[in-house]
Parts: sequence; C-alpha cells; structure tokens
Amino acid sequence: FDNKSKKPDFLTKTQVAELIGVSTRTIDNLMRRGQLPYLKLSARLVRFPRSEVEIKLKKLLINANE
Repeated sequence: FDNKSKKPDFLTKTQVAELIGVSTRTIDNLMRRGQLPYLKLSARLVRFPRSEVEIKLKKLLINANE
C-alpha cells in the first residue's frame, strides 16, 4: 500500500492558500468569516479537511455560462 501517492485528508493553511492561489492572510480572513471549514486542534494549530474545502470551493465557483 503506497500512502505517499494518496492525497492527505487534512491540509495546512499554507497548502490551502497554495491550492487556491491566495495568501495565508486571505485564508485567515476566510476562516474568520466562516467561509472555510477547519479544525482548531490548539491555539496555533489548524487543519482543513480536504474534502470539505473542495466542496466549499465548488459552491463558491461562479459559472461563467450563466
């Protein structure tokens, strides 16, 4: 079983920022506004469930054909 080829279930703030092409400060703002789901594991440690982030991004996607 090759675990390295599998995408991680949880992402760091930096990984989410890179995924959508924004700064980590923008991710902080999205978190504060409740626009991104995340787990707060400690005062300084947060993780983002990959599947939930992908679902949320799809909901925010604006269809150019409409």
